[in-house]
Amino acid sequence: FPVTIKHLPPVVLGDCMVSGYFQALEWLPHWKECDKVIWGGGETDNWPTKLSVSHTYGAIALHVRRTDYVTNPSATAYHGVLPVEYYQRAVAKVRERVGRDLDIAIFSDDVPWCKKHLAPRLEDTIVYPGETNTIALHDLLDFSVHDYRVMANSSFSWLGSYLGHAAHTVIYPLAWTTNGGPRAGMMKPEWIGL
Repeated sequence: FPVTIKHLPPVVLGDCMVSGYFQALEWLPHWKECDKVIWGGGETDNWPTKLSVSHTYGAIALHVRRTDYVTNPSATAYHGVLPVEYYQRAVAKVRERVGRDLDIAIFSDDVPWCKKHLAPRLEDTIVYPGETNTIALHDLLDFSVHDYRVMANSSFSWLGSYLGHAAHTVIYPLAWTTNGGPRAGMMKPEWIGL
């Protein structure tokens, strides 16, 4: 073990060291036991008190990644930025599968943009857990406990979906990068690509 990606410092979690981007299912079974550490001790001890109430009511956890994808030219060229229409289609797909409207919890590094450009086009009750969660790990854990998840083309969404409890529906973007979709074996078979 460990998988190392340059420029990213490793994170030590108990007996596990996690370093890099983890967007390949074949890497994770070797350290799946680390989720016990992530969900357990250390700075996450009080994370349930930080959770948005939205997960209790079966809301859709929707992740929007923007800042570096918009401001960093190399990130923009590689990742691109997912359009509002992707999120509209994903929410519609979840509604179709569930058979009813659900509230939406938007997790984003650009909440003002989401409020202005995305929320008006979703026509649902929307909460923004990141406005009250002050630690990024709490956002990740909060995202991961929702039964319905809409991923961005981001490690945050991917890891939150993988480490979280089994969801009823996980939607991911087929446009994972500007050059194409996710790598083979990157997404769980039950996840839905749009």
